[in-house]
Amino acid sequence: MDIREKVKGLLCGMGVVFLLLVASGVVYKIYKGRTYEAKVGVNLVVVGESGMAIVGLRKNEELFIWTNIPADLRVNAYGTGGRYPVSSLWELGKIEGNAIRVVKESIGRAFGIPIAGVVKINDRSSDESLLGNMLSIRTQTDLGVLERLRIYNEVKYFVLRNQTLQVDIPKGSLDREEDIDGKLWLKLNETIYTWSSSQFIFEQIVSRRIEAKVINASMKTGKSWEMVRMLETAGIRVVAVEGVETGEFKKKCYYSLAENDAHVEIILHNQLGCSRRKDVVEGKTIEVYIGEAW
Repeated sequence: MDIREKVKGLLCGMGVVFLLLVASGVVYKIYKGRTYEAKVGVNLVVVGESGMAIVGLRKNEELFIWTNIPADLRVNAYGTGGRYPVSSLWELGKIEGNAIRVVKESIGRAFGIPIAGVVKINDRSSDESLLGNMLSIRTQTDLGVLERLRIYNEVKYFVLRNQTLQVDIPKGSLDREEDIDGKLWLKLNETIYTWSSSQFIFEQIVSRRIEAKVINASMKTGKSWEMVRMLETAGIRVVAVEGVETGEFKKKCYYSLAENDAHVEIILHNQLGCSRRKDVVEGKTIEVYIGEAW
């Protein structure tokens, strides 16, 4: 075999490897992260050109909740250490290098709601616009292709029947705050978590009567309560909160279960982004560890 044939064979092999990598990437995008299960439901954030909304899809309960977020509401922007209007979160996230994560984490933690995905549409923020743009190639989202198709079909069911439940954030959960320039902004107070847990709870999870212990291994004040609020909104009752000093948990968060529960793991793994530990806990209490990067 001369050098030309060797080079030709090498190039063919590299081409095959490249095609396999491309194919695997396509498959990953199609099957990525099963966040939606009709029996459980899903919470999304929709980012439109002129507004943002929290969406709660509960096909099993015949509910499609749509809550518009005031543009002049300020929240803690994830990963920045500052407070910003929700209307600027997407652009701020682009500067940080991950707009979807900044929006998802900022809104989820501010409202105490587990957010499974973010959908950025080039249209106004409305249920009809979401339906019209859900399958568009221009739409930016962290949902896989099959997830988008499933959610599209469920949203279509409600929108065509005019069954979207428009829910406003209670005025009692909104306070005013003034910045150094004298401009007034809205901010959420503690009562928002009671409202969130009543509107966006997963009844399928509540019926399991699951209890959890939250262990804050990040040693950062406040992180444990952010997790507690999202777990309880999901329908998991938190019975204990502890802190521990350890360098074991460097990543986002981890959880331990006594037995397999596909629906609970959809919440913990696919929606909250936690990884399952190999150790097994006794009884039905889940242990959720918060890492430094969460």
